[in-house]
Amino acid sequence: MSQDNRLQIHLGADVPIGKYDMTEVNILWVQ
Repeated sequence: MSQDNRLQIHLGADVPIGKYDMTEVNILWVQ
């Protein structure tokens, strides 16, 4: 659950992570 929360914060949006592409999420994680 913590990882998902961090992802949402990185995205800076209240939209579910599922709406984002794995590639975009990967780029955010790398940064």
